Parts: sequence; structure tokens; C-alpha cells
Amino acid sequence: EPVEFDDFNVALSVLSVLSTIATLGLEKYALRCVPVYRERSDWGHLQGFYRFAVIATLAGSCVLVVGSALTMLLIQVPGGHSFAFRQVLLYLPVIATALLAVELATANGQQLPAATAYRLLQPLLFAVALGVLVHWDHGLTLVNILNGYGLAWSGCLVVLTWLMRRHTP
Repeated sequence: EPVEFDDFNVALSVLSVLSTIATLGLEKYALRCVPVYRERSDWGHLQGFYRFAVIATLAGSCVLVVGSALTMLLIQVPGGHSFAFRQVLLYLPVIATALLAVELATANGQQLPAATAYRLLQPLLFAVALGVLVHWDHGLTLVNILNGYGLAWSGCLVVLTWLMRRHTP
């Protein structure tokens, strides 16, 4: 339906903005400090920065989810709030952390694998997840699309986490 398509686009747009805010700029800072820690073989500070960045991103995401949920409760919209928006909020911590992981892997010297995960693996996982959900649920619905999108980012995060653990002392 056209209304569901509009809701989906608005939800993804808002998700894009919120996931950028949720990382607190740490993904860009990683591009500066991670190579320095690696060059100095300062593995303790490198691991500490990884932990801090992930925890801060998850905390920022959760604050944004709770803040968005409270805003939806306090502000009444004619016709109600978009189901799509409420659904994608659940995936915000995963997506923000995956975006952080892309930059951490890039800063860690894994530019090609990080770009491959972000540009190829995530869309491929989305297509596979969507195909499975459509087959399982017998139809292309907004719920299946949103869950497929979130599951694809979850799979991408798992691969990026494995990549980081494999290439970080």
C-alpha cells in the first residue's frame, strides 16, 4: 500500500538520523585514534576504546529509543504514530552499533572487508531475510520488510564483530 511505503520511507529516514546521533561521533574519532594505538602497539588502550565506543553507542541508542517512545506517548498525532517508526526503533541499537563497527574495522586496517560487509553483505542479507520472511509469512508485508532490514543489520554486525576479533590482538 502507498501509505505503508510512505511510513517505511519516513521510518528509515528517521532511523538514519538517529543512528548517526547514537554513535556520538565515536565512529569518526575512531578513524583518528585507532591507527595511532595500532602503530604504538598500545593494545590496552585500543581494546578500551573499542569497549567504550560500543557501550557509549548502545547507551546513546537506548536513550534515543526511550526518548522517542516518550515523545510518541506525549505527542498525539492524528491517525496515530507510524507502526514502521515504532518497529525500526527496536533495531536502532543494532544498526548504530553496526555502523560503528564498519568504521572501527576500517580504522583497524580492514577497509575492504568493512566496505564489503556494508555495501554487499548487508543488502544481500536483507534480500535473503526478506525472502525467508515472505515465504514463511506468505506475503510481502511492512512487518516482513522492517524485520528483514533489522535482521540484515544484525547479521552484518555479527560478521563485523568476528572480523574485528580476528584482526585485533
